[in-house]
Amino acid sequence: MMIRNERLYKISKIISIQYYIVEAVIFLSSWSALSVKGLQANVPLFEPRENNVSFYAGDTATLLCSVTGLQTRLVVWRRTSEPNPLTIGDFVYSPDDRITVRRVEDKSEWNLIIKDVQIADAGIYECAVSSREKYKRLVLLRVNGTPRRFKGSAHYKDQDSIKSQVLISGQRFVSKGQTILLTCNATGVDFAPDGVDWYINGQKVNHQTMPRVRIYDPVVDNNKRTLLSTLEIRRSLMHDKGIYVCLGPEHRTGSLAVHILDGTPRRFKGSAHDKDQDSIKSQVLMSGQRFVIKGQTILLTCNATGEDFAPDGVDWFINGHKVNNQTMPRVRIYDPVVDNNTRTLLSTLEIRRSIMNDKGTYVCIGPEQRTNSLSVIIYEKSSIDKRDDGSPSHGYVSDSAIPCCSFKWDKQCSIVMLCLSATWFVT
Repeated sequence: MMIRNERLYKISKIISIQYYIVEAVIFLSSWSALSVKGLQANVPLFEPRENNVSFYAGDTATLLCSVTGLQTRLVVWRRTSEPNPLTIGDFVYSPDDRITVRRVEDKSEWNLIIKDVQIADAGIYECAVSSREKYKRLVLLRVNGTPRRFKGSAHYKDQDSIKSQVLISGQRFVSKGQTILLTCNATGVDFAPDGVDWYINGQKVNHQTMPRVRIYDPVVDNNKRTLLSTLEIRRSLMHDKGIYVCLGPEHRTGSLAVHILDGTPRRFKGSAHDKDQDSIKSQVLMSGQRFVIKGQTILLTCNATGEDFAPDGVDWFINGHKVNNQTMPRVRIYDPVVDNNTRTLLSTLEIRRSIMNDKGTYVCIGPEQRTNSLSVIIYEKSSIDKRDDGSPSHGYVSDSAIPCCSFKWDKQCSIVMLCLSATWFVT
């Protein structure tokens, strides 16, 4: 009996020892895994970016560097041929005022910016992390000695003065069934834009709601700081007509009115300017002052004509956003003036005490989704003191601001003149 108890005691002791050994192994394995993960998280990693860039003399050169896992470390830029750093974190160490560092937090980027780059700036630059270990990334900068400028004519442009811009191009008149092909060329300030947004008649292009619309992958040129986006609609339909808007960097926009032709030729009588009135259907005409001094009133009119009777109403869009009194309290749309005899509706939009952010593309959408647009530019008062003929610009209203008078509509003219009186300035 004693022998049996002694055997059981030895077996239980062996089992307990094995249990503690297993626990120790599990603990050591977990601790090792955590240590490895911790070490990996503490190691700075360079994200892939272009490391061979070329610019023209006089351009603003941008050298990209993206680092994750910095923690308390700093990113240091220096030229490999020089011992002293150019930048340390956000601090610019170099005495050259052309050199700055731009931090893009959402991309973990610390980009070196060299304004008015010259041939002497060409070479190899190092993006390094301040630590005992060597974590660095090299970027080769090439500079073309020919400045990208045009001199000797009225088309001379100083590239330093060119900021971000958006240009849209393509065929304005497309026959039904043909392909609509539009291109948007967006230019950034220091580097190419990340992307652009397309709008059709105020609606953002969405592949789910607009399956026939195809937007190709953009073509990026970092040397020219441009992004080229292409929109395509195959086998166009009549309702594809309208205003196509491309929204780029800094909310800059470009627009193009696309007209779909149903194949019926437009006839002319008597002369080249005599149009067959039977072929004219519903239409939208928009007018107003394109150039407005900051602080003055923006006043635009939309003249919409229906096919059989006057339209029920029109919709206004500013830079692709539908005008809403809740989101745009400064924008006022007056009650429309309807003339059933001429099947027209006149709508007036007003923004008092204009600010610089009021510039952009104003679109009026009428019957059958017909649209018209007008680009409004806001200037500081000191920038436009005179018109082209040398006379003062203040208090001047062009005849185009009152389109109804050309049609001899007395009621509409009187109302528009009352509105315009609020914008009359005397200096």
